Amino acid sequence: MRGRRSLGPSKLGPYGLAIVVLSMTALSFGIAPPGHVVPAPPKKPLVVLQTNLGDVTLELWPDRAPRTAEGFVRLVKEGHYDGTIFHRVVREFMVQGGGYTAERAEKPVGTPVPLDPGASNRRFTVAMAGEVGSEAATGQFFINLIDNEFLDPGRRGHGFAVFGSVIDGRGVVARIADSPVQAVDGFPHLPVTPIVIRKAFVVP
Repeated sequence: MRGRRSLGPSKLGPYGLAIVVLSMTALSFGIAPPGHVVPAPPKKPLVVLQTNLGDVTLELWPDRAPRTAEGFVRLVKEGHYDGTIFHRVVREFMVQGGGYTAERAEKPVGTPVPLDPGASNRRFTVAMAGEVGSEAATGQFFINLIDNEFLDPGRRGHGFAVFGSVIDGRGVVARIADSPVQAVDGFPHLPVTPIVIRKAFVVP
């Protein structure tokens, strides 16, 4: 009884082998050969902060900080950031907001945001603020104005969880950073003129 004919490399011939090799190489580089479809990578969530100085667009990194990005999106959808201010502006360091109203009243958060520290605090990245060593944040976030690697995990205990970056509106961030500040009632770096997040929303 004859066995089935093998379709292994020895039966493909030189041209068949070339096609197989090219197809495997194309797939390894994400290039789809004819008849194959390479799925597009998932789009990263975008959040727009509409401030009285202009709009800032954040690209979130759920692949690097899944719980933190998800928690931030939840607060955005709940309207937590609407009407909050940037209450801490330190030139050549960072700008921080999302926790207080223009009247400097603290805005409560029901469920804290879990932290996924890992990504580095580089210029224009956005991270959740909180107590050093904590594993959850109450909603405040900050934008790094310079590379602040000393805030990374391992250098200050648990570190601060970076979950995205500013991809549009960096000029607005620069204007926020250049705002004159004053010390008022426990706020040592409060902008003289309130910088308000009028509305935050997830881009559909």
